[in-house]
Amino acid sequence: MIAVVTILSPDNGLTVAAPSGWVHIRQDFSNNISQDLFYKVVTATEPTSYNFNYGQSKDVAGTIASFWQVDTTTPIDDNSGQYNTGGTPSAPEVTTTVSDTLLVFFVGVTDGGSVNPPNTMIELWHASGTTGNQGFSEAFSGPGTTGARSSTTGNENNTIGQLIALRPANDITPGSAGTVMFITRNNGSYTSFEQLRVNHIESWGYSVLPLYENASDPEYDAAISQSDAAYISANVNANSSNSDYMRNSCIGVLNEEATLIDNLWLASSATTTSNPQIEIWNNSPYITQPFTLAERYPLFLVSSNVYYRINGTIAPGAEILGVTPATGGDPNLLTLDVGATAYNTSLPSRGRRVELPWGNSNADFTQVTASGLQLMKRSLEWAAQKNTCSFLYKRAFSSDGTPIINSSSLPTGSEIKFLLYINNKGALISDINVLDVLDTTTFSYVENSLKMDNTVGECAANTCTTFEEGLIFSAVDDNLPLDKSINNDGVLYDDISTIEAGEGTAGNGQVNVNANSVWALLFSVTIN
Repeated sequence: MIAVVTILSPDNGLTVAAPSGWVHIRQDFSNNISQDLFYKVVTATEPTSYNFNYGQSKDVAGTIASFWQVDTTTPIDDNSGQYNTGGTPSAPEVTTTVSDTLLVFFVGVTDGGSVNPPNTMIELWHASGTTGNQGFSEAFSGPGTTGARSSTTGNENNTIGQLIALRPANDITPGSAGTVMFITRNNGSYTSFEQLRVNHIESWGYSVLPLYENASDPEYDAAISQSDAAYISANVNANSSNSDYMRNSCIGVLNEEATLIDNLWLASSATTTSNPQIEIWNNSPYITQPFTLAERYPLFLVSSNVYYRINGTIAPGAEILGVTPATGGDPNLLTLDVGATAYNTSLPSRGRRVELPWGNSNADFTQVTASGLQLMKRSLEWAAQKNTCSFLYKRAFSSDGTPIINSSSLPTGSEIKFLLYINNKGALISDINVLDVLDTTTFSYVENSLKMDNTVGECAANTCTTFEEGLIFSAVDDNLPLDKSINNDGVLYDDISTIEAGEGTAGNGQVNVNANSVWALLFSVTIN
């Protein structure tokens, strides 16, 4: 929870006393107005209200807002604030150290007037009185500098502007029922080498989907659409096409085969070593959190040239989690997060990547240690957590918003509302183009029924539930209809058979999908 306390004409030097359990984030102050921010981790027994004591009789506005999926250990990644005059509330930029933070912009206003949302943010609340405060938020992919946030009040109010970045929780569920695409050397069967790995993955609660390394592009696409992560074992052929294809994959990838490390844009090269240990270089990330910093752990019970150390240039955005002892600290466990800059390119990584510290066909998993398995398991959990794939879905609803299931029979003249949506679980998608061609022998387009929305947050899983689809439908159905002609609103109907969103047709407006959100298009038809 975040508490905001805004005070009109505060007395210099006085502070706000918070209830037990609340931690002070910052105060920004002037003779006209002050604003304090506090946070508290929610417990199972919270009261209906809290009292923050200022010790003086002043006009005050107070707000408590709840946020979920926030790191409960270090919730505030960075913060800033300042006093503003002239009716333009703003807060300086902050710098995030992790991906996928939530930016919250707090504005305190001397007269309690309304503040316009910044272009990239949505309004969360407005507490208004003699003085007032408002809150706005947006998802920030990061890590990095956010830039300042500013708005307008419509008059010359004095304001306080504050910006915080909330760190995401490690909401990884060990043993979750996800699907792992396992790339195989043979078509239709596992080698004994691969089977040992598959056995462990399945024991952790995952379904395993085998895919032949030389499968076609459509087969890769189909497997990726069904999977949360992919595993490339050292049994694959280094000359196969899978690494080039998986490099651009939107799902997480774990890689054993060090000769593919450059193909996957993780680093320039790696070489073998007979040292079966890993020295923990960084234990802050999820993968290595249970391990002791600078401690050495055995990966296998045998010493042979089955282990790898990275002896070349690593990706600028990569994070080193472990090194090989006695090699001058060459990395042997490496990660690349979504959006981080990849090797040999300025492009960001589309999915999470992990380079594991073992490989080649002699890496005998009958000799793997508990430490080695724990690193593999947590690497898989981390990689599978962040799936940035976005797919287009189409659903049908009756005019009252009831979902229409497949094979339903409806009479002639019935109205159907078709919902098309993209569940974007990654960064902003720029300039989409969506086409839907009506079967005009069966359906007739209903005039003034085109609606569009991008205010709903991403669904919890890759595929939205029926309940979530109902929320998406309600949000877009509540919007006003858009003009079907070619113009800047970004949607059109060509009066023949085609509904379109985006600027695929010259003159139509560009359509973007905000980060971590659902974009939706709705239109109505009647049955002929």
